[in-house]
Amino acid sequence: MKKELLEKIERLDELWKYQEIIDLIETLPTEQLDTELIGELGKAYNNIENYEKGLKTLKSIENEEGDNALWNWRVGYSYFFLKDYIKAEKYFLKAYELEPDDEYARDFACDFLIGTYTALSKLESRNGNSEKAIEYALESRKYAYDEEGRVETDFFLASLYNRYMKYAEAEEILKSILAETQKDEERLFELVYCLFKQEKYEEVIQRLNHALEEKEKEIVYIYSLLVWCYHQLGDYEKALEYQIKFKEKVHSQIGYQLGYDPKKVEEVLEHSNRAIELERNDTWFFEVKGVILLDTGRYEEALDLFKKAYELSNHGWYLYCMGRCLRGLEKYEEAIKVLLESRQISIDKNDVVDGEDFELAYCYIGIGDKENAQKYLDSARDSVTQRGVLNDYLKEKIEEIEKGILSLNQFLN
Repeated sequence: MKKELLEKIERLDELWKYQEIIDLIETLPTEQLDTELIGELGKAYNNIENYEKGLKTLKSIENEEGDNALWNWRVGYSYFFLKDYIKAEKYFLKAYELEPDDEYARDFACDFLIGTYTALSKLESRNGNSEKAIEYALESRKYAYDEEGRVETDFFLASLYNRYMKYAEAEEILKSILAETQKDEERLFELVYCLFKQEKYEEVIQRLNHALEEKEKEIVYIYSLLVWCYHQLGDYEKALEYQIKFKEKVHSQIGYQLGYDPKKVEEVLEHSNRAIELERNDTWFFEVKGVILLDTGRYEEALDLFKKAYELSNHGWYLYCMGRCLRGLEKYEEAIKVLLESRQISIDKNDVVDGEDFELAYCYIGIGDKENAQKYLDSARDSVTQRGVLNDYLKEKIEEIEKGILSLNQFLN
């Protein structure tokens, strides 16, 4: 009787008829239910994404099945999809340890351990804990059992290293990955990024030229980086050569690159205006011209462009840029209102808010509110420190704000 029942459950499972499995088992008399059938019931609940019920069902047989690899795997599965990754880790690890000779079961546990450690790493990264994020990423690498898994876990770790400005570590991993294939576009550009941040411009040029031979999908990005690298190396003829290539196609990108030279601002704006004529309602072109005008102190014009961009996309970034323009115009109260709105959008998206917080600190200094200035400075400083991105530029910004707050103290006293 039980053998036939288990065979029927297996057939239904193969057909993905999980609700029928649940109905079948739950109609059985209590005396017929044993740990094997209850385990199948918990599995079926998991498979219809009722993870709470699946977990509750499985935990009811923990005393009998707690040292069973399959039971531990199923419980870990419930916790994983309930996003309780710490508990998922515990049960997946036990399942892994209990099946030393079953390659299929170990591989399954490894896949979910990689997913668990990756999820934990992302959570720690969002919380600004860079060391813990990297620690979990390193753990995920231990459970990669094939080439695909090794590449994925290595690339995830390298991306974290880039994010936290550990460029040499990222470079070593990415070069190892790309030694196997140069046609991996996503990983190539991750390597280019860390080389670029280390000012290894000649190697960037070498790898980008190779990428140009392979495909043209990222042509705008490649040309913009080549212009910058040749400029940094002092090869202005070569930089100009890449500026004029595909001129109509990449008008805005050329303008953006020329924007690094203050003497060429008018040429930049000419390119941006031409781009806007060609693509009249494109937020990118409004943004490019707006950033150039903002960086050169033409706040009214920049503000107008960021307003147009925001009307088209409602992206919080444009509110942030509008806030910067308003601060430049010394319209501090308007700037505060806009920046607080931008800040809330960032919070709702689980994004960092140190950009808004630095600007808010400046604005509150502007209206003589030292308490709020200190509040937002502390928030921004804590964020960049925890995320491991506190560099010389940010240190100068913090020092400037601290001096502004100190001057308020002296003025108010």
